[in-house]
Amino acid sequence: MSDTIQTVNWSLNGPNGRAGNLWMPSGHERPNEVLWDAIQRCGLEQPLRAAFQLTDPLWYGLWIDNPLNQQQTSLLHVLFLDVVAAVPRYQTYLSDFLEVLARASTTGEPLSVELAPPGHIDMGWVTTFVHCPRCKAEGLVERWQESDPTEAIQCPVCEHWYSPAATQSMQRDYSVGSLTCNSCGVSLTVRDFSAAELSTLEKHHLFEKLCIEANWLKRVAAFYRRYPDIEDRIKPQFLAVLESDDPEVQEELCAGVPFAEIQLPLQNSTPIEKLRDWSAEDLQVIEYLRSHSFSLPRRMKFVNELIDNQRLNADVVVLKCRACSNQFIGAPEDQS
Repeated sequence: MSDTIQTVNWSLNGPNGRAGNLWMPSGHERPNEVLWDAIQRCGLEQPLRAAFQLTDPLWYGLWIDNPLNQQQTSLLHVLFLDVVAAVPRYQTYLSDFLEVLARASTTGEPLSVELAPPGHIDMGWVTTFVHCPRCKAEGLVERWQESDPTEAIQCPVCEHWYSPAATQSMQRDYSVGSLTCNSCGVSLTVRDFSAAELSTLEKHHLFEKLCIEANWLKRVAAFYRRYPDIEDRIKPQFLAVLESDDPEVQEELCAGVPFAEIQLPLQNSTPIEKLRDWSAEDLQVIEYLRSHSFSLPRRMKFVNELIDNQRLNADVVVLKCRACSNQFIGAPEDQS
């Protein structure tokens, strides 16, 4: 469960069309400051003011117009080239977009851009927070209210007036995108099923995921029984970063550098992987613990209770393949 990242979704149609998304993550450098420094270095302020609505933060105003015209793509190409030169780590995030900007600024092909609205994903639901429909900046309205105001408010970023209630929503995020019939091999999407069938599919998929996790937890428990001295010594990267008292790590953490980009100092202790002549099974469990954090007894209790609950409340709906009419998926079965 987490807030979604407001990425810019872009697409360039026509021959050899391309699509993708971009964002500029925070770190030591603040994206807004990086952009303004590049604008000043390149002398772009006046041309940008003529071509875009410059907002504060600047990011929101660059994507109000859709699609971007040739003048706008040319200006952004110059701007982001300077950004990448000044902050090389942004090359990873901007390289594809720079290529399509270069193409659009040369050919005049319209470049479609859309900033994703602010939102949150949790427990199979996608929530879209109140936001300006013009620039996509989050509205100054408290989150998670039972109902949002309908009276128009003004966006503090682009000054557009809009109704908060009209921009907030909650939608199901079905975990199953498509399924393949085991009998005839036809692939079916969730749109091929009724609401009752979709509920069955989602519960079945959840049950499968729970059973897979339960199996992993059993393997972890067996691993700890074999090597009790190793328990709680293997941690994911983000926990090691949070627990580190190294000044440089703490500085990067406070600056908002993504966890994956923070380099931990070399420790004097021997890495876990080199302590023993591990079996293939042991190495797989170690890798699992490197990417998961949990209290083993509590997590096992929680997962097993959910599995038991799924069995007790198993749907009796039987789904049949639209192509061959064979049973496609029925009530969840014990896969643990």
